[in-house]
Amino acid sequence: MSTLWRNEIADLRAHARDVVMGDVTAADAPIPGTLSARTVARILSGIVHVVSGRYGMDAAQRACADLVRCDLAWSTRFGHLPVTDGVVPEPVSILATASRGLLCIAGDRSVRAAMAFWASESDPYVWQRVTAGAA
Repeated sequence: MSTLWRNEIADLRAHARDVVMGDVTAADAPIPGTLSARTVARILSGIVHVVSGRYGMDAAQRACADLVRCDLAWSTRFGHLPVTDGVVPEPVSILATASRGLLCIAGDRSVRAAMAFWASESDPYVWQRVTAGAA
């Protein structure tokens, strides 16, 4: 799979800000009782690990990026998914299925931020900080 999608990731990094920053400011705080973007990133780490083990890390990150960038996926709560060569790639399906269950307890912004984090971050040290819960 081509890595050309990695050339322009400023949009992904912007979405991932809530994960990277850890605690969000009061103005950006999620709805009380919902999961934060960082918590969602921790939850999705297992799914990303499974997908990367099966298809490779580039495929897992590409699937995350494709989902983050597909506005129609978010407006339909993953009823519409991005396609490649006329089909929904299996990594996209796996990540969307896992993420759909998180939408009602975390909200679109947190889930999208978490997925953008996994799409754009390539430093294992940062992955470890997020999954370990360190700020």
